[in-house]
Amino acid sequence: MEWVQKINDDHIKKFMQKNTFQNTDLFMKRATLANENPHVTEITTLAEFLLVAAALKAPNTVFTFPIVDNEDINAVTKDQLLIHFDDIRVATVNQNPYEYNARNIKQKTVQFLKDKHTHHTLHPYVYELFGSIEEICPEKHADKIECYKVISSHIQPVNILLDDTFYATWEYISRTFLCRNGFYPIVPTNWFLGDHIKSLSVIAYFVDKRIDIIFTTNARTHQIIAIDLVNGFAKK
Repeated sequence: MEWVQKINDDHIKKFMQKNTFQNTDLFMKRATLANENPHVTEITTLAEFLLVAAALKAPNTVFTFPIVDNEDINAVTKDQLLIHFDDIRVATVNQNPYEYNARNIKQKTVQFLKDKHTHHTLHPYVYELFGSIEEICPEKHADKIECYKVISSHIQPVNILLDDTFYATWEYISRTFLCRNGFYPIVPTNWFLGDHIKSLSVIAYFVDKRIDIIFTTNARTHQIIAIDLVNGFAKK
């Protein structure tokens, strides 16, 4: 496959070292949203993208959402993401708000996402990543992994509509996870490395954003265990 280049896994070790707290005062307490609405009536594309896989298979998954120096972004976290959880906590580092920890996706949200998945009304990029979730076969621990970097020049450009419905989702990921951590991991469902992957619209979309895309695969089965979006010079 000429569109990917095999690389070592040094980026994984680098990310783990970067995101390890050292010599810090870490504290966590339960949080309550001031404008909490128990009646969820809408799920944004951002919420679909971040929550659907866990909602359908592991709704008790713990999520972390960075608290950043931008109140508009923090408002998105509260209004579009945290409203879907029953248990929300705020973590502080050296007495400064650092991130939200959320678990237990609300049953109403789980049902909304199940319905959108069943009726194929998830955003097309979200469906490409997680649409086969009901067919997934649990992946046993990979004895050996292999990493591949996508060569962007081999990916056909995506036709992005002027009313790009994924832009707000990308903007959030870019200004939170990518900005703070330098990468964002995605765990797709039933993805196996092959030439069919390069024709997916979601891959072309991420290539358009000028970030590195790295696949971590099971060396034996070639299942893609993770997609790391690595922020070298992300386009705003």
